[in-house]
Amino acid sequence: MLAELATVAGERETAVKGLEDQLASLSQREQELQARIDQLQNVPLPVAEHFAKLTSAGEKRSAMRDYILFALGVFVSTAISIVFFILQEN
Repeated sequence: MLAELATVAGERETAVKGLEDQLASLSQREQELQARIDQLQNVPLPVAEHFAKLTSAGEKRSAMRDYILFALGVFVSTAISIVFFILQEN
């Protein structure tokens, strides 16, 4: 009975050490993320506005490209369907 209690106590001690290590790792990660947040809060507003303008222009171009690709996809799939239909009749 004492041997079993010692085994269980050892397993619990190992589990607690694992949790402590994980907690230390998460605490360090939290500190790193907090430092990054603090740095981002110190970014001047004009820089953020300029970055927003740069990304919005790219998104507009990306949307236009997506519309063109969609239209071309519809056209090509329709053309292929017509060709297969014609070939199937012959």
